[in-house]
Amino acid sequence: MPADEVHSSDTIEAGWLVVRGRWYEQVQRSPRGYKRQEESRLVLVNTLIRLPGVHFNGGAPGKYPREAKSGLHILHEDMYNLLNESK
Repeated sequence: MPADEVHSSDTIEAGWLVVRGRWYEQVQRSPRGYKRQEESRLVLVNTLIRLPGVHFNGGAPGKYPREAKSGLHILHEDMYNLLNESK
């Protein structure tokens, strides 16, 4: 960040590393279905989850996940459990 900035009520100081990111909202419980939100936000790099091999069904690490016919991105139960164990 080249200069101090306030974004979504967060103060981001000059020199901090940030990335633009989009969020997924869970809209279905079984199977776990998520819809990608269109709004992008600035995220501090040190708050990112860095786990190898996390991806939605039908996707692959490093590639954008495909949507199911319902328009949702499905997260397999074992991926969900892996994310919960990382807290």
